Amino acid sequence: MTRDGLFLVEKGKIVRAARNFRFNQSVLEMLRNVESLGPARRATAEEAFEMVVPPMKVGRFHFSEVTKF
Repeated sequence: MTRDGLFLVEKGKIVRAARNFRFNQSVLEMLRNVESLGPARRATAEEAFEMVVPPMKVGRFHFSEVTKF
C-alpha cells in the first residue's frame, strides 16, 4: 500500500496529492521495470527507520484498489 506521500504528476510537475492505493506486485518485478531513477535522498517516517532512496519511474505497475483513508 502506498502511504504518506503519493502525488499525481503530469508533465514532470506535481499537480495534487492522491489517495493511497493498494497493490499486489512483486518487488522483483517492479525493479525489472524501472525506467528511470532520480538522485538518492534521505527519507524517514514515523513508523520506519531512516533510509536513502531514489525516486523511481516504474513502467507496467498495477494498482488493485483505492484505500479507504
